[in-house]
Amino acid sequence: MSRKTITLKKSDTAKKAIKILSRNRISGCPVVDSKNNILGIVTQSDIVKLIDVFSGIKSGDFFSLVESVIKGNENAGFAKIQDKKISEFMQGGVVTIEKEENISAAAKLMNRHKIDRLPVVEGNRLVGIVTKSDIVDALGTMKK
Repeated sequence: MSRKTITLKKSDTAKKAIKILSRNRISGCPVVDSKNNILGIVTQSDIVKLIDVFSGIKSGDFFSLVESVIKGNENAGFAKIQDKKISEFMQGGVVTIEKEENISAAAKLMNRHKIDRLPVVEGNRLVGIVTKSDIVDALGTMKK
């Protein structure tokens, strides 16, 4: 589990979410309130859906869109979505796991819900995140 979790606030914008996911090379991150209670999650799939629904960007233009966001340039299609608030497109009802649970329980939840990341909570407060890569890494370091 990573205790240093990259998060977003529901008042953050799509532009910020894209930059955070891209710069940190992550596929999603939790959305939290000021007390670090988990409210939702934003994933690459949510961003792609947002682009599809609101911007009218053709698939061939997607990479130029991402490049323009990273470089801080404006793109006509991106202008339509850049100010959308996270609260408008985040996923609610996030599947989480309690801090005391084990790696097997995490793997089962990820498989059952077909997810790549699992926020780790104490009550509803985010304390970390575990990914499929974390599970594989942990298994790779186990002794026979």
